[in-house]
Amino acid sequence: MRVLVLFGSPKRDRHTGELLDAFLKQLPVQAHVEEYHCFSSPLVPCDGCGACDVQGQCRHRDGDVLWDQLEQADVLIVATPIYFMSYPAPMKAVVDRLQRYWSIRFVLGKKPTIQRPKKGFLLTTSGSEGDQADVVRRQTRMFFSILNTHFCGEVDWTHTDNGRWDDALESRIKEAISCLQE
Repeated sequence: MRVLVLFGSPKRDRHTGELLDAFLKQLPVQAHVEEYHCFSSPLVPCDGCGACDVQGQCRHRDGDVLWDQLEQADVLIVATPIYFMSYPAPMKAVVDRLQRYWSIRFVLGKKPTIQRPKKGFLLTTSGSEGDQADVVRRQTRMFFSILNTHFCGEVDWTHTDNGRWDDALESRIKEAISCLQE
């Protein structure tokens, strides 16, 4: 099982990383995990040039390795903090650059855009209480549908400003991961 993590936090050792580590520990031992760190390998933002509408590829080649990893993955995990109810800018640049797959499907007419079906998960952290991840959840579901990825579940760790691990997260992680058995 190939697992690709799109990691959207600038700090691997903080809350989002802690949540991701707890999630990864529950994966089958044979899982091969690759992490793409949006802050340490930022993509050039989409500039709306339209090249993907003609060629199905972006004119910026900085994402080619990531797209190959994405296309070969069996599981896609988006792990991100919530910044003002959205993704941090480097993660949003990755999401926007997925426009090439939208163009392949809706402009060039190829469906599915990615042959290998995937299972996808969303892991979010936010300092405040309440549902801070609504916008990110909707964006993630949208790009998962373009990537032939079934949205299996999400784990939201809210109120991280209090600095304490929420023990209820363990059961929510197990519940989400049960999708891999289906």
